[in-house]
Amino acid sequence: MKLDFPYPTIRAVIPAGGVGSRAAAMVNGQAIPKQYRLIKGQSMLWHTVQALLAHPAIESVHIGVAADDDWILQQILPEHCYIHRTGGATRADTVLNTISTLPNEGWVLVHDAARPGLPLDALNRLITTCLSMDTGGILALPVGDTVKRQQRLSEKPLSDMTTNTTAMYIDETVSRDGLWLAQTPQLFKKELLEQALRVALSHGFAITDEASAIEFVGEKSLLIKGHWRNLKVTWAEDFELVESFLT
Repeated sequence: MKLDFPYPTIRAVIPAGGVGSRAAAMVNGQAIPKQYRLIKGQSMLWHTVQALLAHPAIESVHIGVAADDDWILQQILPEHCYIHRTGGATRADTVLNTISTLPNEGWVLVHDAARPGLPLDALNRLITTCLSMDTGGILALPVGDTVKRQQRLSEKPLSDMTTNTTAMYIDETVSRDGLWLAQTPQLFKKELLEQALRVALSHGFAITDEASAIEFVGEKSLLIKGHWRNLKVTWAEDFELVESFLT
């Protein structure tokens, strides 16, 4: 890919301090965190790193892992990829701990380890749009399905023993106008993101993604259309779907 204009420094951060138990696999009686599960002979984390380094504007990738993560030692990661023992109690803590180790200049791009299918054109769209407008932003998809909110009268789902399924009553239909499903990467100026995370965490705010911390401090973020292949691997069956289109 040829760069159309000079890019500032962009460093990518992958928070990988969790275990991802819903999609973990068992090997010799030991649970493998989902980011280390193999897809076509390589770990999901490896595929995610490669997707980021495919863009020439990404200077380096920094992976934040837990202090006791031994799985990372088995990874053969490419050049310009660095491991940080910066895993925290939450994803936001891991992101903050990791970006705090980086120089202050430039931009930080945060991406989930569980999104290995990030297409290069979507990544390029995020980077070029944010930098040309000098504003941080995220990849996201507009909601296309009808949205239902479950009934709040009971927290327990209904069980049908004959079909072995659970269900909830519908409370209402929610308008999908203007609704987007947030993805990563999310790209912001390093100093702004670090400050926003510190402020939001100090106030006990529930940070669901980097953009939510940016919103908390009153700053704006861009919504840039992502791609369905950039799905987040959450359940074990998601691996089959991702494997079908990863090379």
